[in-house]
Formats: sequence, structure tokens, C-alpha cells
Amino acid sequence: SWVGALLLFLVILQELVGVITVLFWPAQARHCEPLFLLLYSHACLWFLVLFLDHVLKWHHNKLRLEGYLSAYEQMTKYGSLPFYIVSLGITVMLVIITVYHQVHIVLEPVCTLTLLSPLVVALGTTSLESVLLSYILILYLVKVHKFNAVRAPPDVNSFDTWDAFTSQEVGYRERGEDVQELLQKQADSIRYYKDAIEVLQRKVMGLTAQLRGDSIN
Repeated sequence: SWVGALLLFLVILQELVGVITVLFWPAQARHCEPLFLLLYSHACLWFLVLFLDHVLKWHHNKLRLEGYLSAYEQMTKYGSLPFYIVSLGITVMLVIITVYHQVHIVLEPVCTLTLLSPLVVALGTTSLESVLLSYILILYLVKVHKFNAVRAPPDVNSFDTWDAFTSQEVGYRERGEDVQELLQKQADSIRYYKDAIEVLQRKVMGLTAQLRGDSIN
């Protein structure tokens, strides 16, 4: 949960820095400097989100290895969205600046606080991105909090859950039945047991090597 909270903090911080920089930039200074600072800060946010995205994937994969298949599916769905949204945001900002630079060879005269200036459009893009990211991250944190509060046993330890995954066949089905969800659950279960078998095999090989070493000594 600390990773999601850190992501939310970084998103809000980046938005506050952008708004303060644009609105309170000295009038006598170069007008396009806030735009460049906004782009630099967004690039820094992208690198931080990229790193934290890998940390989230590590935690989510740990959930899957421990048998929490439903939680893994939900956390992965929400946890992977911030990186895609930030990547989309920085792409949109790059397109915006490219278009303005193509239309206006010199950006300095158009870097004002008017509605259609590149500065205001870029700030609006980051603001929309921040609102969307905050909403998704809050949903993610709520799900993490509920998961930690319940402390339910792993899904694979439940006979009913495993039976639900394996007892249904994929053939003729009534309209409206979610076959894709069934297939995904079965695939998650198979993947979990495959990983569990690999872990046990490594442990057996380690114990076998240890016993051989003891017998030689």
C-alpha cells in the first residue's frame, strides 16, 4: 500500500508544482520557462512511476505466488494503469508542443496565460491526468486496505474456490455467461500450481544435494 500512497503523493506534488510555477512565474522572466519546467517535471514523474510500477509488479507477483489469485487479478488491473496514463500524458504533451512549434516557429510570444496558449493547454493536460490518476490510485488503495483488513486465507486453500475453477467445462454455454473470466481463473490457478511445483522441485534438489554432501562426509 505504501507504493500506491507514494504514487498518489508524487502525482499531487507534481500538479501543485506545475500550477504554482505557471501562476506565480515572474512577469519579467521568460514566459516559456514554466512550460519547460512542466515538461521536465512530467518526465521525472514518468521515470519514478516506471520504477514504482516494477515494485508494484513484484508485490503483485508475490500475492500470486502465495495463492491470492483474486486479489492478484484485481491489484494488477488497477496497479498497472498509472504507468499507462502517465505515458499517454507525456505523449500528448509532446504532440501539443510539436504542433505549437510547427505553427509558431518561436514559442516565446505565445507562452501566455491565454486559453489556447501551449502553457495553459499543457497545464490542463497534466491537471486532467492528475485527476484521473488520483481517482484510480484511491480505488487501488481502498482495495489494498480491504484486502489487508480481511486477511482471508489464500484462494487455493479453499476447496470451493478450486472446485469452481476446475469443475466447469468450456463448451456450449448460455448467452451472457462470462467464459473469458472462467478461462482466466483457470489459467491463474494452473500458473500458481506450476510455480509452486517449481519451488518444491528446487527445494527437493537442494535437500538432495545436502544429503549427498553429508553422506560423503
